[in-house]
Amino acid sequence: MERKESTASSTPIMHMSTETMFLQKPILEKRSIVINFVYFPWYLLCGSWVYKATVNVPALERATGRRFPQLEGHVEREIAIKVAERGVEEKINLDLSILRNGASLMVKIMPSLGYLEPLAALAQFEMVLRRQVDLRNEARALQKFSENFDHKKTGIKFPIVIGYTKNAIIETFEHGMYINRLVSEENDPQLAARQSPRVRRRIALLGARALLKMIFVDNFVHGDLHPGNILIR
Repeated sequence: MERKESTASSTPIMHMSTETMFLQKPILEKRSIVINFVYFPWYLLCGSWVYKATVNVPALERATGRRFPQLEGHVEREIAIKVAERGVEEKINLDLSILRNGASLMVKIMPSLGYLEPLAALAQFEMVLRRQVDLRNEARALQKFSENFDHKKTGIKFPIVIGYTKNAIIETFEHGMYINRLVSEENDPQLAARQSPRVRRRIALLGARALLKMIFVDNFVHGDLHPGNILIR
């Protein structure tokens, strides 16, 4: 694992790839920076692997020569690490090349399809896709949401970004229960306290206020509000 300066931030962080994570784990353990590293990723999401680990905050600050105000008050902190899949850009280039050639061929075979402008549509799709796999965009958006939502005032908290590069994001790991469990596990006795109409109304009100704030106040809206991205606690 090598230390690099993020191209989008002056904060030095440990740049990670799926290979260096496996190769350098003993070094991290020896330096007591990362402990309890989960070797196997939870899932592959949009061309990225997500890992969970526990970081030794004082050791991390000594290793990087930086202070992390986001972790102040913690000796150890659970973190989530999102790493772009190796070779994802090459795969995208190959897929887009196939799609472009296919679209050009279809227009030649059926000229009437030209009015749909398939190549222009592919260009727009490519722009969105490349932004999606550049993890700097996700990290900056997460920082923006944290700025827009004061946890003490709104009751809504976003994970704190500790550092990022184009290929990796390190952020705080947040505990909670997926919101869809309130519906899918209605008969679970352990959730009885959270199943009351009063609690459900409060959760619904928090969500509605958050969405309206994003739209009408911040002009910055989260575009992936599925149950897997919403935790309650």
